[in-house]
Amino acid sequence: DRDYKLGNRLTATAWAAKPVTPNFSLSARLEWQDWADIEGADAALNAAMVATADPSLRAGMRIDAGIGLNWVTLSSEHSTFRLAAEYLVPVHQDLDGPQLGTDRSLILKTQFSF
Repeated sequence: DRDYKLGNRLTATAWAAKPVTPNFSLSARLEWQDWADIEGADAALNAAMVATADPSLRAGMRIDAGIGLNWVTLSSEHSTFRLAAEYLVPVHQDLDGPQLGTDRSLILKTQFSF
C-alpha cells in the first residue's frame, strides 16, 4: 500500500561438519548474499532530506565465514535433540549507500525431530 517492495535477495552457502565425538561436531560455513535495491518508493519519505530513504542506495553484497559447535543427543529410537551455536564474521562487504554493515553474528539454534 506504500508502492514499494524489497529487491531480490540471493544466498548461497557451503557448509561442512566434522564429528569430534558421537554427540559433538565442529562445523564451518561460507555464505554469500547479494541483495538488490528497493523497487518503488514511499511517497511519505523524502530521499533528499534523509539519505537512508533513497531506494536506489539499498543494494549490497556480503560474504560471511563461520565456525560452529553442534551437540546432538538421541532421545529415543527415532527422535533427536540438537543444540548448535555458530559465530559468523564478514570477510567481504560491499554496501551501496549509507547502510549499516555487519560486524559479527552469533546464531543459536535448537531442533527436535521425531
